[in-house]
Amino acid sequence: MICESLNEALPPPVGRYQALIEEVATSPVASDISKDESTLTVLGLQNKTSLGEGLKETVSWYLNNPRWYNQSRTRFFYLWQNPETVLKIA
Repeated sequence: MICESLNEALPPPVGRYQALIEEVATSPVASDISKDESTLTVLGLQNKTSLGEGLKETVSWYLNNPRWYNQSRTRFFYLWQNPETVLKIA
């Protein structure tokens, strides 16, 4: 769904974004997680928007806010490469 939203909002120069996805084996824990919304119903929660519409809006927000995304990405990679700046081991 994310790739479809990107294909519509920012078409790649060649092909489709789906071609960039590499399939990996699913862990036993991940395959046990429910993929439907019945759990939300039991908890009394209800979606305000559909998953597809929500993903489309999220993709659009990221594409319209590159400054935020680039700052966040830069901070993440800095912290990932320099964990000692965050984790103080006694």
